[in-house]
Amino acid sequence: MSAERPGPMEMFEHDRSCDWSFVSPPWFLRPGPRTGAYRTTIRELPLEDDVPAGISVADLPVAIADEAERRKFVHAHWSAARDIAVTSRTGISVSR
Repeated sequence: MSAERPGPMEMFEHDRSCDWSFVSPPWFLRPGPRTGAYRTTIRELPLEDDVPAGISVADLPVAIADEAERRKFVHAHWSAARDIAVTSRTGISVSR
């Protein structure tokens, strides 16, 4: 983003006048069942054994709704991920 136009995170990063939470999806956002199982990271890309992690499109909204209720990440940039099958760069499917 340019200096004249800050991105969404920069607009709120130091603002404590309101409660905010900024969620970024993990690298892989895939179709899959809702499990309700996920882990969270703050200010970093979720990884599984040095490989970018993922989450199902059904579980990401669960993580967001849980955060809205629990309010663990007020004034924080966070992400959620869980073990899902990921295809590596070599084309080999890895089940995590």
